[in-house]
Amino acid sequence: MRPLNLTDYLLLRIASALTKKDAETLYQGYEAQRAKTERNGAEVSEEDVLAIYAAYPTRDPSNKNRSLGKCDKDKQRIRLLLRKYTKDQLLEAINAEIMENVSNGKWLRNFSTFLNNIPDVEGDPEKKESFWQ
Repeated sequence: MRPLNLTDYLLLRIASALTKKDAETLYQGYEAQRAKTERNGAEVSEEDVLAIYAAYPTRDPSNKNRSLGKCDKDKQRIRLLLRKYTKDQLLEAINAEIMENVSNGKWLRNFSTFLNNIPDVEGDPEKKESFWQ
């Protein structure tokens, strides 16, 4: 019989310290998290991700020489946002951002910055209600 190394010894001690109730609680938490992950992963379609990705321009409309830094990493962020918002809400936020900046002559933010800070649709109360409902 080989001697136990420190890792094996600690794992054995932890396993023996768990009661049956603790083990059941840990297992239930694991199952709930796994079910949530599966449920969230199934809701996002690749068509929605590509539609949102295509809706944001590659170049700034007010300055054509300025790239907005779109990349494949942004698609993963869109997948995460689609778990919280609907496709229509994100498209409406993109359209509001573009219209506001073009009408005011401002530059658009980089796409990753926009995705990390989804703006509220402010100003017109009808737009704000339709965005959050």
